[in-house]
Amino acid sequence: MTSIEAKLQQKVRLTLEEGLSLYDLPLGTLAQWADGIKSAKYGDRVTFIKNYYLNFTNICRYACKYCGFRRNKGDADAYTLTLEQVVHKLQSAPEAIREVWFSSGLNPELPFQAYIDLIHTVKRTVPRAQLKAFTAVEIDFIAKQFQYTHEYVLDRFIEAGLDRIPGGGAEIFDDEVRKKIDIKTRPEDYLRIHGLCHERDMQTSITMLFGHIETRKHRIAHMLRIREFQDKSKGVQAFIPLAYQDENNPLAKRGVRGPHPVEVLKTLAISRIMLDNVDHIQSFWIDSGAEVTQISLHMGVDDINGTMIEENIAHASGSKAKTYETTQALMQWIEGAGKVPAERGCRFEILENEVRVGS
Repeated sequence: MTSIEAKLQQKVRLTLEEGLSLYDLPLGTLAQWADGIKSAKYGDRVTFIKNYYLNFTNICRYACKYCGFRRNKGDADAYTLTLEQVVHKLQSAPEAIREVWFSSGLNPELPFQAYIDLIHTVKRTVPRAQLKAFTAVEIDFIAKQFQYTHEYVLDRFIEAGLDRIPGGGAEIFDDEVRKKIDIKTRPEDYLRIHGLCHERDMQTSITMLFGHIETRKHRIAHMLRIREFQDKSKGVQAFIPLAYQDENNPLAKRGVRGPHPVEVLKTLAISRIMLDNVDHIQSFWIDSGAEVTQISLHMGVDDINGTMIEENIAHASGSKAKTYETTQALMQWIEGAGKVPAERGCRFEILENEVRVGS
C-alpha cells in the first residue's frame, strides 16, 4: 500500500505535492480510488437537470483569450436578446425545464434595470423553474459599472427572484496565469462574491478552466484554494472542471491545444480525491463530449449537468458536442455506464414531479 493510498483510507488530506503526484498514476488506479469515494457517498446514483442555457448577449467589454463567444458592439453578429425573444425561447423549449441558466457577455450598454426585468420575465414565463444566473464575474462587472457594492447587486437580484449564481469565471486561481488569459475579476473578488451568496443561504458551484497554458500544479493549487475556502464558507456544493476548447479564440490561434481525454479524466478523478469537503463533482459534457462523460462516471463524477438547451459559449470556441441533449439521451448515457440516473433541481435536490414550461 502506498503512502497516498494509506492516507486516503485514513481520510487524511493530501498536500499539493501529493496531489500533483496523482497525475503520474495509472488512470485505472485513480478511477478505483475516486469511484470508491463517490460510491460511499451516492452509490451508483448520477444526477442531471433539465435546463435551458440562455446566453442573452455576446457583447462583452472584456476580451478573454480563451473565448470565441464575445463580440464588440459594432460586429455584424453582435446581439442582445429582447425580453420578447427570451419569452419565445423559453416557451419554445423542446421539453420541460427545471432550470433557466443565464451566462453571457459583459455588455456595458445595459442599464441595471435590464437585469431586474430579465429576472422578472423568466420567473413569469416559467414560474416553477429555478433561475441560475449571473456569475461572480458578471456580479462584479455590474457592481463596478453602476458603482454599487457586490452586496447591493446580489440582494436586488435575489429580491427579484434569483435562485442561484453559476460557477463560471473562476478559470485558474493564479495571478500570473490570469494575466496571460484574461483581465477580469480577481480570484479574491470571485471567492468573496461566492461567500456573500453562502451568507445568504445560496449554495454555489465553482469551476476550473484547464488544459490551456496552466500547469498541473496550477490545477492542484486551484483545488486546494477551493478546499480551504470551503472549510470556512461551507457553501460550495459542486466543483466543475471545464476543458479548454481549442478553436476560434486567441489562444487557439497561437497553437494552444486543449487537454487529451485521458488528462480530462485524470483531472476529474483527482478533483474527487482532493476535494473531500465538496459534495458534487460534475463532468461538463458540452466540453468533454458524450464518450468522455460516460467514462467519467467511473472517475468519481456524480453529476453531468443537464440538457443544456441552446448552449453557445463553448461551441463558439470549438465544442463539437450537440447544443442540446434530451433527457432520454442523458439517462441512456448514465445507464450505459452502469449507473442509476436521478433528476435534480438547481440546488442538487432530487426531484420527482415534472415541471412544464409555463406551468
